[in-house]
Amino acid sequence: MTDWTNFVVAQFIGGQAFFIGMALCLLGCCLKFFCSRTLIHSLARVTVLAGIVFVVLSAAPFSFWVYGVFLALLALAWFR
Repeated sequence: MTDWTNFVVAQFIGGQAFFIGMALCLLGCCLKFFCSRTLIHSLARVTVLAGIVFVVLSAAPFSFWVYGVFLALLALAWFR
């Protein structure tokens, strides 16, 4: 494996991807709330979806109810 793939795998196995995913979700929600252009809203949706993928695949040791609360809050922000 190359250095790049080792870095990416280490981020997911070590749980660091959780923080990247949370930052992406926060960025996407802020873009959706504070910008009114359609292109920005599309970018915000993609950013939030990428953040959700990072959080779920990060292997962070949380209970299922914590992930449920996280996804419920994102759903509320998504459909606002």
